[in-house]
Order: sequence, then C-alpha cells, then structure tokens
Amino acid sequence: EYINILCKTILQAIKNVGGQTESEQSGDQVNQTDPDDENNLELSGSINNTTTNVAGDDADDDDAIRLSNVPVMLGLCEVICVLWTFNEEQLNKASNADLKKVLMKRFTYALPEMFKAFSDSRIIAVLLQIAGYLPPKWIPTVSRSWLPKLRKMTSANTVSDYGPLVECLCKTGQVESVLELVTEWIQPALDVTPLQKTGRGRPDSGRVKFVETHVPEPGLGLALLSHMLTQTLTQGILLQHVTRNLAIRDLLANSVVKLTEMLEGKADEKSDSNIILEAFNIYCKLLLLLHAQDKRTLSCLSEYGKLLSWADKHVVPVLGLKQEDEQSKQAQLAHNIVQNVLTIVSNMFLIGVGAELGLTVIDFCTLCLANDPDLGLLSVVLLSLYQVVELSRYQGDAMWITPQTLSSALARVFLNIAGYVKHHPKDSMKVLSSVKEHMSELLKTVYSRVSLDETVAHEVMSTILAAVFAEMDHSSKQNDLEEEATLATLPPISAWLLDILARKLHLLQEFTQELKAICDTGIVTDMYKTDAILHLVLAVAHERKIDSAGLRGILDHIDRQMPRLLAEMSEEETEDIKSLIGVVKEKLKKCESALGLASS
Repeated sequence: EYINILCKTILQAIKNVGGQTESEQSGDQVNQTDPDDENNLELSGSINNTTTNVAGDDADDDDAIRLSNVPVMLGLCEVICVLWTFNEEQLNKASNADLKKVLMKRFTYALPEMFKAFSDSRIIAVLLQIAGYLPPKWIPTVSRSWLPKLRKMTSANTVSDYGPLVECLCKTGQVESVLELVTEWIQPALDVTPLQKTGRGRPDSGRVKFVETHVPEPGLGLALLSHMLTQTLTQGILLQHVTRNLAIRDLLANSVVKLTEMLEGKADEKSDSNIILEAFNIYCKLLLLLHAQDKRTLSCLSEYGKLLSWADKHVVPVLGLKQEDEQSKQAQLAHNIVQNVLTIVSNMFLIGVGAELGLTVIDFCTLCLANDPDLGLLSVVLLSLYQVVELSRYQGDAMWITPQTLSSALARVFLNIAGYVKHHPKDSMKVLSSVKEHMSELLKTVYSRVSLDETVAHEVMSTILAAVFAEMDHSSKQNDLEEEATLATLPPISAWLLDILARKLHLLQEFTQELKAICDTGIVTDMYKTDAILHLVLAVAHERKIDSAGLRGILDHIDRQMPRLLAEMSEEETEDIKSLIGVVKEKLKKCESALGLASS
C-alpha cells in the first residue's frame, strides 16, 4: 500500500507538469491501460484523483512534491526501492501472488512514465533497480533501450553510468546479452577473431545485412565484467551462467599467451599491457569464484598450479631486467603479474583452499624476491607466506610445513633484505617499516601453532637470530655500533625484527633464550662477536618488563670467555683492536649495571 501511494504521488507530479502522459496516448499493447482490467481502472482513477488525496490543499505540499524538486523525487523513488527489496521475500510467496501481480502491473505503467520524466542519474539508477523486479517484456519500451545505452558507452564512462544498467540487465535475465557485448569488445585485444554465424550456428551466407559498427571498448568491457564479479547481486547470476558456458573464461585465458609475448618482446605494438593485465587479473579471480561454485569439475588448483609454473618460467626471469627502457617496461609488467598471482593465491589460502600448492607457493615467493632487487614484492611475498602458515594451522595431521620449510624460506627472505640494505641504506627502514605488520602477523601465527609443532617455532626463531647476529657482527666490524644501544638505534634488519618481537614480550623472551643457547655453543670466538652480543643485550635490557635471567646468563658466558679471548690474541692483534676492547669492556659494565649486577 505504501509503495502504491508513493507511486501515485510521483505520477501526479509528472501529470501536473506534462498534462496527459504519453503512455495514456500510446498504442503499445503492454503499456496501454486496459479498460477491462479492474486493476488498471483502479490505478487510472486514483491517478486522476490524487490532487486531493496526495497533494492536499496545502500549497507548501504542492511546492514540495513537484517534478523539479529532485531531492524529494529521489527520496520517494529510493523509499519505493527499499520497501520492495525489503518485502521481496513476502511478495514471492504463493499467498501473495495476486498482490505481487497487481503491484507489477501498476509499475508496468508507471516506470516508462518515470524514465521519460526524469534525467537525474541518481534517480535513473534507482528506477533501474526497481525495473529489475519486472520481466523485461512487461516494460518493452524501457528494457529495449538498456543494451543500446550500454553499447554506446565508452571508457570515459564510470561505474555510476554502467553499474545500474548492468545490474538491471543481469537481474532481468539478460546476463548473456551483456557477456556477448563484453566478448565483442575484448576479443580484438586478445587477438581472437569472432566467427560470424546466423541461424543454428551456420556461417552467414547469401544474406545482405546492415550492421551498425561500433569501436570496441576493451577497457570498458573488462570494467563491466569486473563489476559483475564484485557485486553481490550480479556475481551469483554471472557465475551460474559461466558454469554452463565457459566461453568467457576460455577467452580470458588467452591473456596468458599475450602476456608471454609481451614479456618476450614479441607482442604487437598496438597491444595494451594494461588491458591484457586486467584481463589476466579477472581470469585469476574467475577461476577461484568458479571453484567455489563447483569444486569437482571447476577446481582452480590445477589451473593455479599451471599459472605458477608459467610465471616461474616466463615471468620471474624478467623481474630484474632494467638495463634498457624496453626491458624496464617488461620488468614492471612482470612485477605486476607476480603481484596479481600472489594476491589471488593469498585469497585462495584465505578461504581454506589450496594446501596442495603450499610448498610450491613458498618456493615461488622466495624465487621472486631473489629476482627483485628493489624489494617491490616484499609485501605480497610476506603476506603469501603468512597465509600459507595460517592455512597449515587448520590442516590437522597433514603437517606439510616441516620445521625446515619455513625457516629456510625466511632465511632466503632475510638474505635478500640484507642485500637491499647494503645497496640502499637510506631507504631500507622505510621499506622494512611498510611490511612490519605482515612480518608481525606471520610470527604470531607461527607461535600460535606451537602446540602442534614446537620445532617450527624454534627453527624460525633460530633463523631470526642468525639474521640479526650476522648483521650485528658485520656492523661491529664496520665500527657501526658506537651509538647508544636501544632497539631503535640497532642496524636496520635487527631494529626491524626486534621491534616486532618486542611487541609480544614472550617472543622477545624466546629471542634472548635462543641468544643464550648459541652463546653456550661457543659462537663467541672474537671481540667483534662479543661486541655484537653485548650491544644486543644492552638494547634488550632497556625493555624493562623482560625477564633478565636469560640476559644474565649471556653476561656470565661473556665474563668467562673474555680472559680466554684476550689471552689467545697476539700483541699485534691486541694493538689493532685496542679501541674495540675498550668499547667491549665499557659495554659489559653498562650491561651489568642495567641488569643490577656488580661489575666484574
């Protein structure tokens, strides 16, 4: 009833402006009011009498409810749409079939009038949503215009222009028509020549046809497809169609061939890498969404496995090629491809799919980073590693991540980071800070699965300590540990990792225990290593909440080792590092003071 009242109000506003509407004079059999239909008679009568029932005698109301008052008209249309959407389930019940039929008949008349009366894009968008509740044949004069409007659009149009049209077409059962248009637009970009057919699939012959030509809009075609995949309303409709007809999936798969040609420098000059890359991105997403529809016949695992192998062979080797302009473009394209592949793989792991590819992805991640001197892929690599570990937590007995698997991968990651820090010391902290959250989540996940396998956590912490100790030892040899020892003033990798560990006190505690353990193995073999360890102890000691037992054990070890180290050095060696020996002794005193120990 409320929808009916609002509909009458809008139609009266239209009538007040234009007098008798076009529809009342139309000979269209569907939209024409049937004098024998009591529902239409009721509607017609109510429209002619709304002056007193709706507008009333108040002049202010007349001013408010007028066609030119766009905010009010938009509000009325939106309320109709919300009410219909909210009550759709009730209207679809068999007991309300007659009520639904009456409502649809009324809008069969009303919608064409509204579409003719309004030009505001916001109102048109709402009217298209309402039109989605009617069969296209009930509003032919309106529905026939939707696809031509879509066809006339260009890449300059935005989602606010094509979105409502696409959604309405899909909702009214015309998804195939939209896909035909999308296919027509993106085929040239993917080097696919469509076969013109008529009748029952036979090539067109012996017939003269006048065909309206349109310039293909591959960018817009992909935008339409992407919109359909991301919107809840259209996604289900699209996927149901594609599961029955895989043509659009197979067409998008050609993007892999095109990208290979581009990476090898064999592509046509007219090929647009942005278009091909977007087609590839949509292809990857579509594979995962189809997997969710039918895991048995449309599994994405084999296809993703092939994509990883393809990327390993054709994409990764191009990542570091930047000597020439053309190579630089190819390297950037390769970088973007890897970003897309790892992002979609992470999404696959996120929904609990793809454990079988876990080890392959780990190897692929480290291989990519080894060929990425600028560490542009560090963020997506760490995210992918995190998702792999997170997925492994829910695999029960299928412990496919061994203690060495993750620690080995992290060791390679740290090695590549160290190479970057060496060549880009000024930019290193900015890069590392940008991925601090990813590394933090990865470590948190590792230690949350300790109950499943303590060895994994132990191996990971050993790897972290190895990376930190190697950097600290190198910095000591370069006389770079002269600053006041705090976590923030440590060398880049050490500062990054220890800041992450310090966020969780138990992780920092694990680190100090691991440091004590390696000291007990006899790793302190010279003054540089002694300096490195004392500098670490002093920095960690500033974290007041930490249990100092482990740190005291380290100092006890240093106290025992110092006389031996000094005794084993020749006078010449002692003279060469005389200043370092003084620094070490001073740091030892500071450590003892920080931990409340008497100086030795």
